[in-house]
Amino acid sequence: MAFRQPSLESLRVFEACARLGNYLRAAEELGVSPTAVGSRIRTLEADLGVALFERARPKLKLSGPGKKLAAELAEALAAIRTAVERVGQASGRNVRIGVPPVVAARWLAPRLARWESWPNAVPVELDVGVSLQPIGPGHCDLAIRAGRGHWPGLTASLLMPMQWTPMLTPALHAALGAPRSSERLFDTALLPSDMWMRWFRETGVASPPVKPAKTPAPTQEMLAEAALSGAGVALLSPILFQPLLKTARLVAPFPHILSGPDGYYAVYRPEHRNKTVVAFLQWLQSEVVGTG
Repeated sequence: MAFRQPSLESLRVFEACARLGNYLRAAEELGVSPTAVGSRIRTLEADLGVALFERARPKLKLSGPGKKLAAELAEALAAIRTAVERVGQASGRNVRIGVPPVVAARWLAPRLARWESWPNAVPVELDVGVSLQPIGPGHCDLAIRAGRGHWPGLTASLLMPMQWTPMLTPALHAALGAPRSSERLFDTALLPSDMWMRWFRETGVASPPVKPAKTPAPTQEMLAEAALSGAGVALLSPILFQPLLKTARLVAPFPHILSGPDGYYAVYRPEHRNKTVVAFLQWLQSEVVGTG
């Protein structure tokens, strides 16, 4: 089953509604109309294929999936805000960085404190979104983008390849008998990903009988949470989700890792390259080297 990536704007509207419990109050906080808020929520529910609220007047009541999404968004946004606030104590011009949500929450935000001691460091402003943020004056100074390194008018520097490998809880791993063969995964739910067929083909299985999960999750964050709950096996990045492996909350039992051809690139406009952009790019590259 195909899923559409929800927009950052829809997620922001949902977060406000979940926190405030009311379309009107959310609309006032966001500076939009209640009708626009309702439209965003309907679009988000259509994208995810689940109801996020139980419409009980006068206060909105979160559904089960809504509670999970609200908790995950709150945690991710809090981590990003904390990281940015710590870096923002220094004086000077901000550098604005566009970054996908999963990279921001799982890789960049936990490392931002180290940026403070980097030469020419300035406060960081993160523009987190699933769509491509514009780069240039009045917009982002630099962005991390997923793709193959070709964006007209932009210089792209590869940071790391996009990778995927099956991850599951130690309990589910044990229940499957600590499998060494990829075919053993057919006995459990495979959380939805368009990369499963390629992974199985590269491990020697031409036509896998994929068993979909009953409660699919359309984002990497939600896939990770679903895997942590024991709902099934998720294809996740061993780079971005390395802390879950190090703490043994998830295990990656198979040596094969899908890699590329897409990757995460740092991109900027060459005509606006300055010492701040250069410094942040060098810092990003040093952090990638230290990822292991």
